[in-house]
Amino acid sequence: MEIYSIDKLSDIASISSAVIAFLAMIIAFFAYRSTRREAKLTLAKSLYKDYLNLAFENPKLSLASYPVENPRYYSFEKEDVKLEEYEYYVAQLVLASEEILDLTSNDLYWRNTLRDQLKQHALYLDSERFPENHSNRKFGSLVIDAIEAYKDELDS
Repeated sequence: MEIYSIDKLSDIASISSAVIAFLAMIIAFFAYRSTRREAKLTLAKSLYKDYLNLAFENPKLSLASYPVENPRYYSFEKEDVKLEEYEYYVAQLVLASEEILDLTSNDLYWRNTLRDQLKQHALYLDSERFPENHSNRKFGSLVIDAIEAYKDELDS
């Protein structure tokens, strides 16, 4: 059996300490990434919950493109105050949607959820009153998907 000298044991301890420190750094990095991802998801859920609360408090504004036979949106066009209130309502949805898309890296689950919410406002989103150039590209393609989903629903 070989007996290690103090110098050799010291070298082994130094290398072991360096390896352990490196592994701890890798673990810390993955913990940080996981925490950051969870924080983003929590914020996205909070934004969506706030929007749902707004929808619950304003049920007449929340489904403006429905019922399909007589959409509520057309009644808003006749009243300036109601239309302005509706536009602010949709602005809240737009802002929440843009933020959620950014926070969730355009996750398919969130994208589909937001598309379904935006679909409820397809008539306004497809109108000349909706400012097209104010939003990011990811959101713009989501609006197009929502409008197409609404039109597909009308055709079926």
